Amino acid sequence: MKELIEKELVFKITGCAMEVHNELGHGLREKTYERALCREFDLQAISYNPQAIYPVFIKVKK
Repeated sequence: MKELIEKELVFKITGCAMEVHNELGHGLREKTYERALCREFDLQAISYNPQAIYPVFIKVKK
């Protein structure tokens, strides 16, 4: 079995994810969980980079 490199950080992140799940339950949209997890990271002083937003071009008229 391999040892975790950032064991304490992994423990904190998992705790944040469990906190969000316990608060919100299941069945919501992914973006809702993402925003809640970012908020929990802020509360726990865990730095993160939010997902980047990219424009999508589909069926563009020529």
